[in-house]
Amino acid sequence: MQQILSVNAAPGFSEHHTGRALDMGTTDCPALVEEFENTKAFQWLEQNAMAFGFHLSYPRDNAMGIDYEPWHWCFQGQDQQSTQA
Repeated sequence: MQQILSVNAAPGFSEHHTGRALDMGTTDCPALVEEFENTKAFQWLEQNAMAFGFHLSYPRDNAMGIDYEPWHWCFQGQDQQSTQA
């Protein structure tokens, strides 16, 4: 269990529990795999998500030590997007 908690949020502490997080996907890629970063959907998210108040929660080598999840995006709202840039 300790190994799992070192790379994933503990139960009850996930951004999903806030109701603001989404796991994105597309029909041309299996769900919840790193290969999602190679899709047109991911490219669109990288270029446009911030304009809608979303950010990639767990980029590679993130400070929280959570595994890279290119599919996991969280809504922070329009007002907070300027603090992410």
